[in-house]
Amino acid sequence: MKDREFNKALDFVPEAIFTVAPRAQMVALFEQLFNNKSMEVKLISFEIKEISNSRKIDSSYYAHIRYVSVISMKMNADTTESPNTKALRISMTKAAFANKFGSDHVAIDENTETYIITTPKRSWAISTNGQDGWKFVNVEPSQRIIMEKILPKELIEESLN
Repeated sequence: MKDREFNKALDFVPEAIFTVAPRAQMVALFEQLFNNKSMEVKLISFEIKEISNSRKIDSSYYAHIRYVSVISMKMNADTTESPNTKALRISMTKAAFANKFGSDHVAIDENTETYIITTPKRSWAISTNGQDGWKFVNVEPSQRIIMEKILPKELIEESLN
């Protein structure tokens, strides 16, 4: 993702995800996000904090992962807007990011209008043999439909409680 090799990055997600959102559509979405003229998005860092021991459920192995990613989002705003309009837009954007990611995870450089978003995340790694070929699915309550296509019910319940 950091190198913008979106199709290659999708090799690391379970194929079942593509029944919900086709691979080509997901690649196009990433390209649209990262090539948006009104905003510059960069993945600054990605750090794994914890990996649980894997456990076998049915025919696959699952390991729980906690990680933190840091994203930079620089807004390329209309330079003709008034200072009051700009201040209101910055305030509303920061509030929206704080609502989504938590206020402790959002910082802004108002001079450059660059937001730094630090997001702690959880994911499940999945392998058929517990050794290699790991695929990953994030734990996101808003994406429960995707999780239900991929994860055993007990892992979903464990993840969301």
